[in-house]
Amino acid sequence: QSLQRKPSTNVAPLKANLFIDGTWLYYSLNTRNPDRCPIIKKFGKGWQNNYKVDWLALPKLICSQMEKQRYSKTSFTKSERPIEIARIMVFTSAKRETDPNSIRMRMFRDMANANYDVHMMETVGQGEKCVDIQLAVE
Repeated sequence: QSLQRKPSTNVAPLKANLFIDGTWLYYSLNTRNPDRCPIIKKFGKGWQNNYKVDWLALPKLICSQMEKQRYSKTSFTKSERPIEIARIMVFTSAKRETDPNSIRMRMFRDMANANYDVHMMETVGQGEKCVDIQLAVE
């Protein structure tokens, strides 16, 4: 009689932290070429005013994709431990005069409401290099 390994249901998950460049994400979602943007093609121009991003789903999607990759033929790590996102940190900046009801500020408020740690700094001048530095240091 051969013994087959059964997945353990009582193991601690592998924990990961998620670091997001919020400025890059904002511009990636909101300033794409309308002719090539799959979001605009599916939901139409101005989608941000009619739909909400489910920020609570993002960590679940990331964990799901990580687990798929982990069990792929090319993966070197075979673990039965589930993956869990322990903390999500978003780094961004905005000018002081940015309208608090703008799409940009609403996006970061929605992320904070989904328990993301949003680190908002003030943009001085034209550059936002402070976000890159914060990501590198954290």
